[in-house]
Amino acid sequence: MALQRTPELYKGKTVILGGVIVHEETKDGRLWLRMKNRPLDENQRPHLATDADAVEGGYYWVALDAGKIPAHYHEWAQVTVVGQVVPTEPGVKSDPVLAAVYLRGWSRLSKEHSIWEIDDPNYTMDAPAGIHGE
Repeated sequence: MALQRTPELYKGKTVILGGVIVHEETKDGRLWLRMKNRPLDENQRPHLATDADAVEGGYYWVALDAGKIPAHYHEWAQVTVVGQVVPTEPGVKSDPVLAAVYLRGWSRLSKEHSIWEIDDPNYTMDAPAGIHGE
């Protein structure tokens, strides 16, 4: 994943990625979702990579307001993420961090999906504290 190899090229940019939630933390009113990257198809729906060692591999964090995500997000089998790449602290090794702008959750239990989006078009997020890649 280019974002993971050269994050400095993406700082402040808005990107779209696919993924699955592999871990979550709540800190300072934010929900931090650690995502395993998945390639997107032509409909912006994430899918398994054709090769386990493919360039699409890697992990990233998505941060958003913990009180605004749909309660059933644990049912999401895949997530399409639109987010702004947040600059991390210099010299600190971390998975890329996205400040969520839009999430589309694809349910594993039905054909329904749900959407979360930021309601402030001027939203920005400072560098995270205490969240690091594993």
